[in-house]
Amino acid sequence: MFEEIAPGIYSAAHQVAEGKNALLLGRRGALAIDGGTYESEGKAMADFLRARGYAVDRLALTHGHGDHVLGAKPLADGEVYAHALTPGVIRRHAVDWAQRQGCTVEELLDEVAMPTVVYTDELCIELGDMSARFFPTPGHSEDGVSAYVE
Repeated sequence: MFEEIAPGIYSAAHQVAEGKNALLLGRRGALAIDGGTYESEGKAMADFLRARGYAVDRLALTHGHGDHVLGAKPLADGEVYAHALTPGVIRRHAVDWAQRQGCTVEELLDEVAMPTVVYTDELCIELGDMSARFFPTPGHSEDGVSAYVE
């Protein structure tokens, strides 16, 4: 389910498409990037971090589509970083997601990892021996960001 693609950088399996979720394990902490479509995907990522002695306290969302946020709640025990447009994208899509899941929008939003820290230009998260720089790359989604790991 997890593949180390570079030292301390893991790709996490995703039921919808390969390579969408990632885990960065640094000297001073870890960062999850996206949480998948299903809670089991986010839970597996959280379990992976805890099994290696890391707190599950930092999650970055690359955009607010369901295959990135619907499974992320198990990773949201701390800060959830996202572009400033992401909360609106999530709320807009929540209507359809709630219909598919047979619940109210409010119930669905209670189960989604909503951003706690938003940015517009760039965000850098330091992990000790590596850092992740997030910057806007709209296209697929208006709130889309890319990550550059240094």
